Formats: sequence, C-alpha cells, structure tokens
Amino acid sequence: MTRTAGQATPDVRRHNLRALLRHLHLHGPCTRTGLGEALGLTRSAVADLVAELTRRGLVTESAAARATTAGRGRPSLTVAPDGRRARVLAVDIGVDEIRMALVGLDGSVAATTVLDQVPEPGDPARTLDRLAQAVDGFTAGRTRPLAVGIAVPGLVDGAADAPDGGPSVVSFAPNLDWHQVHLADELRRRVRLEMPVRLGNTCNVAALAELLHGAGRGHRNMLYLYARVGVGAGIIVDGRLLGGPGWAGGEVGHMLFAPGDRPCRCGSSGCWETEVGGDALLRHAGLPAGRGHARRARMTELLERADRGEPQAVDAVTALAPAVATGLSSLQALLGTELIVMGGLFSHVLRHARGTLEDALRAGRSRLGVRRETELLPAALQTGAPLLGAAEIAVEAFLDDLADTAP
Repeated sequence: MTRTAGQATPDVRRHNLRALLRHLHLHGPCTRTGLGEALGLTRSAVADLVAELTRRGLVTESAAARATTAGRGRPSLTVAPDGRRARVLAVDIGVDEIRMALVGLDGSVAATTVLDQVPEPGDPARTLDRLAQAVDGFTAGRTRPLAVGIAVPGLVDGAADAPDGGPSVVSFAPNLDWHQVHLADELRRRVRLEMPVRLGNTCNVAALAELLHGAGRGHRNMLYLYARVGVGAGIIVDGRLLGGPGWAGGEVGHMLFAPGDRPCRCGSSGCWETEVGGDALLRHAGLPAGRGHARRARMTELLERADRGEPQAVDAVTALAPAVATGLSSLQALLGTELIVMGGLFSHVLRHARGTLEDALRAGRSRLGVRRETELLPAALQTGAPLLGAAEIAVEAFLDDLADTAP
C-alpha cells in the first residue's frame, strides 16, 4: 500500500517514487492533485516526490488551465514523463533481423534501427558482436538510456548473480540454436553498460505491449499469438503475464500437432510451428524458405500480394487456416480466454480466413457447452509489439533499480 510522507522511511519513499513514475508511464500526464488521488498520497508527499524526479530529469512540470472558471486561483501543475531525457533502449532480436529503438517513458519512439542478420546456428558470437556494435553506436552522443530491454525468440531465465535479479540468460532459442547464452553478461563484456539489462521472451513481452498499449487494453484475460518464422504466445491472466520459471510459458509453437511428421528446429517433430509458421507459408506458396534477408523478403512480398487479393498468395495464406484453427480450438479449451489477439503472420490468416477460425472456436465451445464468445482481434501494434514490449521490461528493470538519493 502507498503511504504518505509522514511515514516515508527510505523503503517507502523508494516505493512511492516508483509508483508515481509507473503511473505516469502507463497513464500519461497528470496533475499533482490527480497523482495524489490515484496513489493515496498527500499533497506535500506528491510535491516532494515530483521535485525529486524532476531533479533526476525523469519528469517535467507545466502549468495547465487555471483551477477556476473565473480564472482565479493558482494554475494547476501537470506532471509528465520527460520523453527526451528519460528513455530506455529496446532491442528485438529476430531470426532474420535485429530491431532497436529509444523509447521514452512518455511512449515516444525515436531513432529506430533495423539490422539484417544471418545467425550462425549454435554460435551466437556474430550476433552478439553486431548487437554490441549497434548498442555502442546507438547510445553515443545521446542521453544515456535508463535501462536496456531485449526481446529474444526463446526461453529466458535469470542467472544467480544477475545484477538486477531479472532474466538475463537465453536458456534455449530453437530458431537461433542458442543454448545457455548469458546474453546480458556477453553484451556487457563487449560494451560498457552500467544500466540494468533485462531479457524477455519475444511473445511474452509483445503480449505485455498489446495489453498496455494495443488491442488488449481494457481486458484482464487475453491470449496473444504471434507468428513470424517461429510461433509463440503470451498468456495474460487477471492482468498479469503467466509464465513458468524464467518466463518459459507460452511456447505454443512446440505443442505436438502431428507427432512423427515434419522435423522442428527444437529437435522434435510434428510441432504446431512446422504447420503454421513462416516456413509453412512459403512451402504452401511453392517458395524456398532460405535464411536471413531472403526469407524475410519472400514472406513480406507474399503477404503483400495476398493483401492485394492475388489468388495464389491468398491461397497460400488460407492453406494455413485449418492447422491454425485446430491449434486455436485446443488453446481455447485449455485457457478459456475471452480474447485472442493475433499478430504477425497470424493476423493475415485472420484477415483472409476469419470464418474458418471462428467456426473452429464455435464448434469447440459447443462441444464443451460453453456459451461465452471468444473474440478474435488482429494485433494493434503488429511488428512493433516486441520492440515496445522490450521497452516495457526495460522500464520495469529501471523502476526495480530506482534508488532513493537525497536532493
């Protein structure tokens, strides 16, 4: 519970600083009065906290409209995150590319960079060297970011000696063939980083972004599904991300779909990902999968053609629909979620084969005697979701690390 200034021990003060900054980050500019009401703080406590955050360059204040319609009284001061100085570095490591951006605590996105990459299976050194060089150049001459958040297409876990106690190790990334990569430590070895560095599974962090800023706003329970080359999910239950130890939940791409069938990069065979992911799309179109930029270019062109209504491209997208529908039906039976948000390749399947997907969900509900509808929505943030999600875990890392210092 938030406490007032009269009870402000160092721990309570630190908690209140975090709570106030988190509120501004999630809800935007607010008057001092509004902050006091939202956080249960006295006027003097809010003034003290705002002064401290202003001194640190994290928030700004400006005069809003006058407090009375007659124009009498003091102007009301509006507090807002300082998006020019209070920024985090967000990184999205994909199979074929790396996306990076500076994201302000006010939600502003600046200096977005996209790097092509062809990772060496089982050897992350090339990717790490390229990432480190980009991070080094990204922060040169700019305000130093408060923290770094990295989205990774695999399972992440925490190291026992991780500086901020958060996820910092890629325990397994099938589509990169990475095993036990201490990514945060390896990045620090190559670049001097004094700020917190935190990792998150790509789909988990993208789900957070859609919940806070996208199609999931206003919902407490949501399943987020995303397909690019691989397939994953983020599961939101009662407003919180559901995951196993080290955020290992949501690896739906590796549900056994057709055991003994197509080999998967995870080492198994017949995974759902082999029937509904990017390689499956190209297979239905009669195109080679390839790697790196070539694969991404083929997928992008094919999806653009489908969206223009070209029959062969539409056929390739809709060919995925039966396998997507079967997986959706199984996930609905397991989770019973009220909302399924579909991103990446899945949003195109939804656009061109919504009827097939909704029929499968309707049949599943009927078999179980469930009357409540499950809503299917395309992701609002699309390819930007992992990057904005990486920014969210960076903000959380910074807030967790926020220390109280005297003015």
